[in-house]
Amino acid sequence: MFNFTKINNMSNLENQDLIPHLNKDAIVSVQLGTGFVQQLAGIIPVLIEGKSQEELASIEKLIQDKQPLAPWMASIATIQVLIKTVFEEAEKIGMVQYKPLKESLGEVMSAPPENSPLSQSVPESE
Repeated sequence: MFNFTKINNMSNLENQDLIPHLNKDAIVSVQLGTGFVQQLAGIIPVLIEGKSQEELASIEKLIQDKQPLAPWMASIATIQVLIKTVFEEAEKIGMVQYKPLKESLGEVMSAPPENSPLSQSVPESE
């Protein structure tokens, strides 16, 4: 979790809590390990739990039509874009392997649970 700090100086900000905001033009490079990206992907099934196929199919249509998304839809789209971007960047540096679907599913099913990202100060790079 982000560590918000209290500013303690002699200006008019004294004794006020400040919340950090990125500059509007900020582009931040972040290193993410495989385990953290897997945890991001694990959020999607939680978000789609109980949703119909029609609801899920409507996300892409709403995005294409530039219509507002329900919060759960925007959350799914945001996580998918983040994961896609991670894979695109990993591909550029040769860190992506392609495996048969059956083998990939076997790895997912047999993988031990990862530690929660909230319990880690910085995700490990793998």
